[in-house]
Amino acid sequence: RGKIERWFRSVRQKFLPFADFAEIGDIDMLNVSFERWLEKEYHKHYHHGIGTRPMDKFMEGIKHTEIKRITEQELDMAFQITITRKVKNDSTVSINGRLYECPTEFIGKKVQIRYPSDKPEDLTIYVNDKAVSKLNKLNIHENASPPAWQIRFNKEEDQND
Repeated sequence: RGKIERWFRSVRQKFLPFADFAEIGDIDMLNVSFERWLEKEYHKHYHHGIGTRPMDKFMEGIKHTEIKRITEQELDMAFQITITRKVKNDSTVSINGRLYECPTEFIGKKVQIRYPSDKPEDLTIYVNDKAVSKLNKLNIHENASPPAWQIRFNKEEDQND
């Protein structure tokens, strides 16, 4: 708390008295003025509390900071959205007005579905925090066509019965 109180004291003593509020017309102009003060004065002057200039202290800390680059998959995992749906008897779930096909072993069960926030079509069923199956968008036209095989009776077979 002491550092925060000191920060606000510095702003009250060093920024506010010198801000030209007649020139500042809106909050955006105030922000620009404040950023200019931070960059040109606050960060570049010696501070007794830290024994150096804030910019130098920051740059010194960067030398000892390890930057970890994360993969796209790790980023997707960090920002996943989780929803729960009950799988219908036709082995589908409805998400955002669209039907998706599920494996038949989930019929009648509630399933946890996760997807990256920026890829709402990339749906995956999770069981016990493990990815089990990807969901595919249901192709209504493909599923509506009759099967390729049918029982056909010809006239000769009918007469022989």
